[in-house]
Amino acid sequence: MAGETADRDPGRTIGLGAVAIAVALVVFLLGAGVAAAGTFLVSDNCETQIGVSLTKVNETDRPVVEAGNLSHEVQEPVGTAVRENRTMFLEPTQYRSELAERTVQFEGTLYEVEGREFEDCAGGTDDVLQFGGFWLAVLGLTAAALLAVVQYGSKWFPSDEEYRRQK
Repeated sequence: MAGETADRDPGRTIGLGAVAIAVALVVFLLGAGVAAAGTFLVSDNCETQIGVSLTKVNETDRPVVEAGNLSHEVQEPVGTAVRENRTMFLEPTQYRSELAERTVQFEGTLYEVEGREFEDCAGGTDDVLQFGGFWLAVLGLTAAALLAVVQYGSKWFPSDEEYRRQK
């Protein structure tokens, strides 16, 4: 029996356009993988902080602490919160040890302290990976779509003349 040979179909070769589309799809998959890693694998490094608000009162049943007796790290935010009437943020240990369930006396006026826990998750490696991966995936998919239209557009969207010739 004679050996069989396969003739190559010149219409079935992989051209430069198909390779460019494949590279663009690889970029899309790489971007999607980086974004997924940023979302699911990298820690978000959230920090817990206590948002402290002060409410002016005439009398209180809570223990009273003079603002001058607080640590320097707490005195400054308390003064800013009183003068500017805004929420201040403290570390949970500072809040619990010096302000929790207490009333602060600042320049002769009593202020009840209320604290709420917040998670500060802004920034970090996870956000960079999500942001970069998302845009890399968008770039890859857009490039693949544009290259596909350039490469195969005449087959998908024939002109009127080509359409008439086919019939």
